[in-house]
Amino acid sequence: MTSLTEFFNKHEDDTLKGISHKNSIIKRNIIAHMAVNGECTLSELTKELHISVPTITKLVQELVDENIVTDLGKVETPGGRRPNIFGLANSAIYFAGVNVGRDNMRFLITDLQNNIIKEENDFTFELLDRPQCIERICSGIENFIATCGIDRGKILGLGVCMTGRVNPDTGRSYKYFTSNEQSLRDILEERIGLRVLIENDTRARCYAEYTCGKSKEESNVLYLHMGRGVAIGIVAVTKAQAYVKANTPDAARQFLLGPDQDNVPMKTLEGLVNEFNATRRAREAELNRQYIERAN
Repeated sequence: MTSLTEFFNKHEDDTLKGISHKNSIIKRNIIAHMAVNGECTLSELTKELHISVPTITKLVQELVDENIVTDLGKVETPGGRRPNIFGLANSAIYFAGVNVGRDNMRFLITDLQNNIIKEENDFTFELLDRPQCIERICSGIENFIATCGIDRGKILGLGVCMTGRVNPDTGRSYKYFTSNEQSLRDILEERIGLRVLIENDTRARCYAEYTCGKSKEESNVLYLHMGRGVAIGIVAVTKAQAYVKANTPDAARQFLLGPDQDNVPMKTLEGLVNEFNATRRAREAELNRQYIERAN
């Protein structure tokens, strides 16, 4: 294993059997946990992934040796032995992004901390509904990735935002390149060799502002995007909660929202997701245990 793309961008290696196959799956889970939750200790990984301490210790050390995980040293505790804390190395994984505008393209590379590592603009580009334009987009991305100074094997995926109606599930634009049998996403993945996510530019900017910008602490966000036209992005987290409160009897609200109706997001949606994840992790742990017992 040389990079994270071997975990997420490549089909499962059929030659891996028994313990080797199992350890590969556990490593994926370790990386995914750190990517979502950030730095953690070995005991936290053991608890969350339901894997034994010796196995977690061994596999985390392998990830450290492969420069994917970093040992960040001892963490301060009120008393007792201080555990080491681990996190994904910033240099272990990068993301590429391109904004396809009507009269320009912007390329960038970011690390896990959302730091911009490399950025370029192409102000000679013009977005047209022609096959030559697809070729221009593909070649522009290829040239940028080739010259960005980052090992291609460390780039986990490519995000593309563009103007007009876009379906991120199918990877198609409903305004440009509609005559192609292949979706724009499939064309880019085949040409670039990376996983690709395509999104509308206003939705992408709105979500970025909501998660990383000055409004990340807000529950409801109205984003105004002014270019050649005007587009609006809306994040309304509490709309359903407000509707239920205004249109249901108190007994029904207690059943749906719980006793603390002013803190519903922590007690309903997030609570359900956490409960689902806990059940999933418990089931995965049981299957993992059975698999290891059979392999031994």
